[in-house]
Amino acid sequence: MRELDHPHIVKLKEVFYARRDVFLIMELATGGEVFDMLTSRPGDRFGDTLAAMLMSQMLSAVHYIHTRGVVHRDLKLENFLIETPQAQMSHLKPCFFF
Repeated sequence: MRELDHPHIVKLKEVFYARRDVFLIMELATGGEVFDMLTSRPGDRFGDTLAAMLMSQMLSAVHYIHTRGVVHRDLKLENFLIETPQAQMSHLKPCFFF
């Protein structure tokens, strides 16, 4: 996961090991989940422009990891984070947990 470097993938900053736990320090994404953003909108819909931008970013990230031999087994809206609260000006960041 440390080797993944793409603008639409959450970066792993540090790993700490405890006796029974492993702590992954990830890049901060303050905008929340795409699922929450979708369900909080009136009518539970995105506009065409925003939907196209979000899908482009999602597919770009998935293509990037697939070309590196990594498969994400839990692709869903809850696992795509938004970099900042202003979605139109933001990047999506899928979370990867191995």
